[in-house]
Amino acid sequence: MVRIALFGGTFDPFHLAHLRLVNKVSALGKYDEIIVMPTGPSPHKERRISFAGYRFETVRLALSSSEERASVSDAEIVETGASYTIRTVQYLKNKYFEESGVEARIDLLIGSDSLLAIGHWYKSNQLLKEVDLLVAVRGNGQDERIRAAADCLRQKYQVRIDFLEWEPVTISSTEIRARLIAGESADHLLPAAVSDFLSEQQVFSFADEMSVFNEQDWSYLQRLEQLQWPLLDQERRVHVLNVMQYAVHLALKHNVDPRQAAVAGLLHDIAKNLPLSEQYDLSRDGFEELHDKIVHAPASATFVSSELGISDQDICSAIRWHTTAHPQLSDLGKIIYLADKIEYGREFKSLPPIRERAEHDLDGAMLLCMSEVFCALRRQGLPAHPYTLAAYETIMRRNSGKQA
Repeated sequence: MVRIALFGGTFDPFHLAHLRLVNKVSALGKYDEIIVMPTGPSPHKERRISFAGYRFETVRLALSSSEERASVSDAEIVETGASYTIRTVQYLKNKYFEESGVEARIDLLIGSDSLLAIGHWYKSNQLLKEVDLLVAVRGNGQDERIRAAADCLRQKYQVRIDFLEWEPVTISSTEIRARLIAGESADHLLPAAVSDFLSEQQVFSFADEMSVFNEQDWSYLQRLEQLQWPLLDQERRVHVLNVMQYAVHLALKHNVDPRQAAVAGLLHDIAKNLPLSEQYDLSRDGFEELHDKIVHAPASATFVSSELGISDQDICSAIRWHTTAHPQLSDLGKIIYLADKIEYGREFKSLPPIRERAEHDLDGAMLLCMSEVFCALRRQGLPAHPYTLAAYETIMRRNSGKQA
């Protein structure tokens, strides 16, 4: 039998108190695995949570920099519908038995507040027959309410409940988000790798812009992220979120529909990790001089249309031309082209002037960006794509006409 400690939460973001708790559980030395599991779509909508790719990445980075034997799981992120703990537990037990023929014994790592509420969780009667509980409590855990609740649950469900005594660090994810949104430092509240990631990639810098979406739009975007999750590697999941947020920012600056920008930005690379043969199969539509580095763009456009049922031609065109640009590129297309090149996960030294120009002049930013692309291709001894050359010439002519 394999013994697992399961630690679930939104982790928005994963911070030092979370990591300290994982380390404390690891020090017990009685678990074969510690699984940290960010939630997927929550059945309880107390607040709007961040996109899964960002939350998952903060857990991954924190655990990868730790020496403890703990791993991050995306099982709830990919689960269709709302995330419920009973479904997760059943999934894990089935997974271990099917893969190794070994039964899994699972302890839920929860706080004392969850202990007091667990009787109201979805199918709690069934859940408490499937798991044991490891409850993190302050000090020696002699709070009468906690002890009384534990005794009641033991008597009613015959569930084993152990207390993990620790002195928690008082850290609030809400405070961290507020600090980062305000442009303040939260380094002292976060593992170093997580702090670097959130600040370097400006994860919370576009919170005001993203707040334009109502709950229906937000849920739709999170559903799209969930649908494409299995198709992308983790680096690509973060990239498309960065592009989405930057695209929304630019859309609001230039009077372009932010919902179109969000959908196109989020899905622009959906075919990127498909086998090349599949990408070419999806791209049989007369795209000129197609090659391995750009085939994912028309493939992604076809995929979102045929597989996701997105019929908005502005969105599909913006996705199709996001690597090469095109002489007939719309403002939405320019925004997706630029956001893909200048999002904050990109580390090229030439990007700040393009970012600055994009704030007020899409055409000017396009010319700067394409000029950098031409330079990079020359260094590699590669020709520019005909669409890129045509787009550059078209914008140059249009701007020359305006100046004249």
